[in-house]
Amino acid sequence: MTTMNPELRRNLWLELTPQRLVAMPLVLWLVFLAAYVSSGEEIGSAVATVALLLYTGIPVVWGMRLASASVLEEVRGGTWDTQKLSALGPWTMTWGKLFGATAFAWYGGLICLGAYLLALHELGDDISLRAIALMLGTALLVQAVSLTAGLVTVRRNPRARGSGGALVLFIGFALVVNPILKAAESWTGIAWYGREYALLDFLAASITTFALWAVVAAWRVMCQELAVRTLPWVWLAFHGFATAYVAGLALPSLDRATTVALALLNSAFAVSAVLVYLAVFLEPKDPIVARRWWQRLRAGDWRRLAEDTPCWLVSIGLVLALAPIIATTRAGTLAYGVAMQGLGAAAVPAALYALRDVALLHYFAYAPGARRPEVNALVALVLLYWLVPALLGFLELDPVAALVRPPVHGQPLFATCVLAVQAGVAGWFAVNRWHRRMRILGAAGD
Repeated sequence: MTTMNPELRRNLWLELTPQRLVAMPLVLWLVFLAAYVSSGEEIGSAVATVALLLYTGIPVVWGMRLASASVLEEVRGGTWDTQKLSALGPWTMTWGKLFGATAFAWYGGLICLGAYLLALHELGDDISLRAIALMLGTALLVQAVSLTAGLVTVRRNPRARGSGGALVLFIGFALVVNPILKAAESWTGIAWYGREYALLDFLAASITTFALWAVVAAWRVMCQELAVRTLPWVWLAFHGFATAYVAGLALPSLDRATTVALALLNSAFAVSAVLVYLAVFLEPKDPIVARRWWQRLRAGDWRRLAEDTPCWLVSIGLVLALAPIIATTRAGTLAYGVAMQGLGAAAVPAALYALRDVALLHYFAYAPGARRPEVNALVALVLLYWLVPALLGFLELDPVAALVRPPVHGQPLFATCVLAVQAGVAGWFAVNRWHRRMRILGAAGD
C-alpha cells in the first residue's frame, strides 16, 4: 500500500483546517445568496457572474499567490534548506507543493465552479466540458507558472524574502491575455494546420496543454534547485512543441509539404529567439558555473557538459544555426500560402541582435557585487533599441542612428556587419569581465 506524498500531506494539514473547511462554503453561500436576492430570487446571470468572478479571484489570483509563496515562505522561515536535504525527489516535491499549498484555493474554486454550472443550467445554457477544462486549465496554468517563478526567484537569489514576482507575473499575464481576449471577441473559429476549430475547443485544448507544460517546467526547475542532474531534453521538447503550435496557426492548409516544412523552419527561428530572452533573463548567471561548463568542454566530458548547459545557450545555438539556413533557402522568402512573412536575409542580423543582447546581459551579470543585472541590461536595451535611435533621429542624424540600431529588413548586409561588430564588442567585454571576476574569486579563495 502506497503512502501519501509527505509534502502533499503536510500542506493539506496546514491548508485544510476544520475552521477553513467550514468558513469557505459559508462565506461563499452568503455571497451567492446576496446575488440570488439581488437578481429577483432567480439563479441566473447574476449568480453566474459572481461565481465566475470569485473563481477568477480564488484559484487563479489567490492560487497563484499561494503557489509562489509555497517556496518563498519556506525560504523566509529558514526551512527550505532542510527540505532540500530531505529524501523527497523533485517530482514529489513539485506536485506536493503545487496541489498542497493551493488546496484551500482549489476547495473554494470548485465550489464556485459548481455554483457557476448550476446557474448556467438554470439559464438553460449548455454546460460544456470544454468550458470546464478551460477554467480548470487556466487555474492550473497560472499556479504552475507561479510556482516556477518562485523557484526561479530562489535560484537567482537564495536569500530571497519577498514574493513580488507573483504580482509581476499576474500583471504580465493580464497584459498578455487581455488583448488576446479582445481579439477573440470577433473570432468564430481558429484555423490550425488548415482545419477550422471552434474557439472554445481550441482555447480549452491550448490552455490545458500549456498548463501541463507549466507543471513540467516547475518540475525541471525543482530538479535544478535540488541539484538533481538532468539533460536539456525537456527544453528542446518544448522548443519542438512551441514550433509546431505556432506553425499550425500560420498555415492555412497542408496542401504542400514544402510549405509546411518552411513554415516550421520560420516558426522554429521565431520560437527560439523568444525563448533565448526568456531563459537568459530568468536563469542565474554564475561565473563559477560558466567556468565549470568551459572546463567540461575542454575536457570533452560531454555528458556533464550537457547537464551543465543552460537553457539560453541551447536556444541561442538554435537561433544561430537556423539563421543562415533561413537566409539562404526558400524559407527566407516564404509568403505564399502562409500567414507569416519569411525573414529572408534579415534572419542573420536578427540572430546577431540576440547574440549581442545575451553578451550584454552577461557583462552586467559578471560585475563584482552585481545585484540586479537584468534591470541594468534592460535599461541598456531600451537605450539601444529606442531612446538613443529616437534622439538621433530627432537630431536628423539618421546614419548614426543606423549604427546604433541597424535596420534588419531594409539593409540586411549592412545590419549584419554592424551587429557582428556590436556582438563581438559586447562578447569581448563580457569575457574580459568574467576573467577579472574569476581572478577576484580566485584571490578570495586563496
